[in-house]
Amino acid sequence: MPNKLIALMYESWADLDRAVSGLTFEEAAARHDRDSSIAWTVGHVTNMLDSWIVVRFQGLSPHPVISHPRFRTGGTGEAKVGQLSSPP
Repeated sequence: MPNKLIALMYESWADLDRAVSGLTFEEAAARHDRDSSIAWTVGHVTNMLDSWIVVRFQGLSPHPVISHPRFRTGGTGEAKVGQLSSPP
């Protein structure tokens, strides 16, 4: 069963990559009807993956950018230039 779960995780990540492939930053950062931007959602998913795989399972330090609270549940849903490429 673990091998199937790992395969599903990789498949889901590939689906996400295909969904955002080719978007400009402006398109990815746009918010519609006050919903979270695509860029923020990718940051949120990555934050969850980092907290589970890197921190909990591997015992390593979280990534300085994607571990920021702005990407956690309750974050603003916004993604701004510089916010995704440098530590807070």
